[in-house]
Amino acid sequence: MPDVVYQNSMDAVAQIKQSLDIVDVVGGYVSLKKSGRNYKGVCPFHSEKTPSFMVNQELQIFKCFGCGQGGDIFTFVEQMEGLDFGRTLELLADKANIKLEKKDFDVHSQLKNKIYKINETAARFFNYLLTKHSLGKKGLLYLKDKRRLEDGTIETFLLGYAPDSWDTLLKFLIKKGFSAAEVMQAGLVVPRKGDGSGYYDKFRGRIIFPFFESDGKIVGFTGRTVIDQEPKYLNSPETPVFNKSNYLYGLDKARTAIKKQGAVFVEGQVDVISAHQAGIKNVIATTGTALTTGQLNLLARYTKDVTLCFDSDEAGISATKRAVDLAEKQGFNIKVVSIPAPYKDIDEMLGKDVLGVKRGLESGVPAYDFFLADALKRFDKSSGTGKKKIVEALAPIFGKISSPVLADHYQKKIAEELDISPENLEKAMRFDKKGYLTEETVSGSEPFVALENTPERYLITLLMASGIDTIGDFVYKLSSEDFVDPVARAVHIHIQKLFKPDSTKFNIEDVINSVEEEYKDPVLEMYVLSGDYAQSDKTLIAMLKSAYQRVKGISVKRKLKSLTEKIKLAELSGSEKDVKRLTEEFSELSRELII
Repeated sequence: MPDVVYQNSMDAVAQIKQSLDIVDVVGGYVSLKKSGRNYKGVCPFHSEKTPSFMVNQELQIFKCFGCGQGGDIFTFVEQMEGLDFGRTLELLADKANIKLEKKDFDVHSQLKNKIYKINETAARFFNYLLTKHSLGKKGLLYLKDKRRLEDGTIETFLLGYAPDSWDTLLKFLIKKGFSAAEVMQAGLVVPRKGDGSGYYDKFRGRIIFPFFESDGKIVGFTGRTVIDQEPKYLNSPETPVFNKSNYLYGLDKARTAIKKQGAVFVEGQVDVISAHQAGIKNVIATTGTALTTGQLNLLARYTKDVTLCFDSDEAGISATKRAVDLAEKQGFNIKVVSIPAPYKDIDEMLGKDVLGVKRGLESGVPAYDFFLADALKRFDKSSGTGKKKIVEALAPIFGKISSPVLADHYQKKIAEELDISPENLEKAMRFDKKGYLTEETVSGSEPFVALENTPERYLITLLMASGIDTIGDFVYKLSSEDFVDPVARAVHIHIQKLFKPDSTKFNIEDVINSVEEEYKDPVLEMYVLSGDYAQSDKTLIAMLKSAYQRVKGISVKRKLKSLTEKIKLAELSGSEKDVKRLTEEFSELSRELII
């Protein structure tokens, strides 16, 4: 291919992606083998024996289902070589035989500086509206009355408010000398749909939380709705200055305390801010994503001691499991703090019991002791069924321990708690390093699924792996009401919208491109994982039938439970007509119960 000169680095990036295949580039570092639609290998970013690292040629992305690392060709080389963007651009351009001029790097540097200025100007504008203008009154009341934040705290974190209007910020930034295209590159406006002309503000009717780097530069934002719109939280998109997988909220203000005390992870921005206001300065959070390798690499510069203090609901427990798995592989010392009832998160508890929070953070328990205690609390270890449930709950967690010393310690401890021999425990806890229970552990020949995943996502993943005829057989058997997982529901809705019963061509990538921005990452993961299920049609259909029956059965049981409560209320109110109607609905719905 002849040398090509580009006027800016954005053109070069596009041409490099067209010229280089991610399978070839990654294959230069990792031994890859074809696996369905994917290529699979042992992850280069963390220690593992069973391959969980996948490269998808269609989307030109990689994803490790062990440590969570993922991205495109540039992300991979940056992380493998420890390079910045400019040097990565140069390396890949050389591989693609593309000639870069010096101004390619200058343009990229100029663009980054421009985005920093736009972000700083926008943050000051949002802060002014929140604290000085009537437009921000609703946001200020929320922060001060509901979240108990003080004026000094609001200024320290430069919180702001984006009004519920289409282009207030855009007009302001244009008056300040920035172009609409530049503001879009900063991720603050979105192109209008339809004729494609013009832009509108990305953040509207939201409290604004700026993302500060350690040098004080603002790289992006989170917006929290105060007008009950979806999604509740909205992040800046990826830009030349912001990568959410490598960013930790609050680290700029927590670094000194973290070096002395270790880091405390909480779930949200308000949790971080409330903790700092209460004098707990070593608190940080991720930015709308599960904990990643990049974030841990960043944190490792300051400490290897981590305390996880996530919400006490099911989602919080699941996030804790994923974080422990990843952090343990990277050699972190991990403790877990459980928020006591009746509080649902650290922010709520700080409003009532600051001393209790401080004492709780000081008395965190080792992560695996926490999981063992949680399982023992949920199931009866004195019965055979209870022991089986405890083992099934713990297998995918303890099966991921990379340290043989830790693994041996907890195998003996669990065996002692359950009063069974370590040998029998080892036989019972059959799992692979990806955290999947084997078929024998789950039930007979039923396909195994990561317990961190939901049955609904598993079903959708299988649909993504299916052909047109199979999708047509299953997609209309379920409605959106059968899904409680928002990601699975979103994909199912978009498949139904785009799939036509008489269609001879259907591209699942159109579905991926259609889902809401907040669901893009997990949907991409599901699509990549679906490539690993490329089996014979007969096998895939059998797996789909089993997954469908499970999701439908759970849905029916959920509806029956709701009807039971309604029947009780009708009986209490003495409404025989309602009792009869609801009982008939219950009987009719019971016929649908298939599992």
